Amino acid sequence: MSSSDRGEIVLKVEGVDARYGQIQALRGISFEVAAGEVVVILGANGSGKTTTLRSVCNMPIVHSTGSVIMNGTEIKKKDTAEIVHMGLAHIPQGRGTFPELSVMDNLEVGGYVRKDSLASDIEKYFELFPRLAERKDQLAGSLSGGEQQMLAVARALMSRPKVLLLDEPSLGLAPLIIEDLFRTFAELNKTEGTTMLIVEQNANLALGIATYGYVLEAGQVVLGGPSEQLKNDPSIQAAYLGA
Repeated sequence: MSSSDRGEIVLKVEGVDARYGQIQALRGISFEVAAGEVVVILGANGSGKTTTLRSVCNMPIVHSTGSVIMNGTEIKKKDTAEIVHMGLAHIPQGRGTFPELSVMDNLEVGGYVRKDSLASDIEKYFELFPRLAERKDQLAGSLSGGEQQMLAVARALMSRPKVLLLDEPSLGLAPLIIEDLFRTFAELNKTEGTTMLIVEQNANLALGIATYGYVLEAGQVVLGGPSEQLKNDPSIQAAYLGA
């Protein structure tokens, strides 16, 4: 499938290398995300998945080179805060909430880049995640792992991002909670057209909601294609799907 077949490309990564000190984590990776897609990056531990998202956001803990273009603008030399204002929201491993703030305060902080009223979006995400509504005055740090992940997603969506990056959203969660969370991702994509880039080890669930996928090995993209194609690839089945 060519770029033109996938529609408008909103995120284009080209030739990105990344290092932590002297350790090279990414080696010239390139991939694309089209508007309205759910794109998944698969790979084993240490393959470079987390570093990929950090490089896209230009986080200072990783030194990376190459090109990252969002909606036609090169963002590789911009700082992370500016990239957020441009419409990129990143949910890191470990949930990405402010544990000392309440659920409501976390949602309000998530919308800090906006100038309009937040009330309608807060109500919308309370409907999407009813448990957050029940715990709106509770400190985020006292929530369960699943509830914290729900809050992290809702907080990121409060900025109305053009692209939502999720780093191992299933990590540390019970299977039923993971399935519910991925159903919510699929619903957000279907009803709101939310564009997502997800790095994930749970290939079955990730490919189940994805439009397109890439496979990372040792810091390099070794395979890419529509999710159905990847699910039917014998090497993917053997390595990630338990076939």
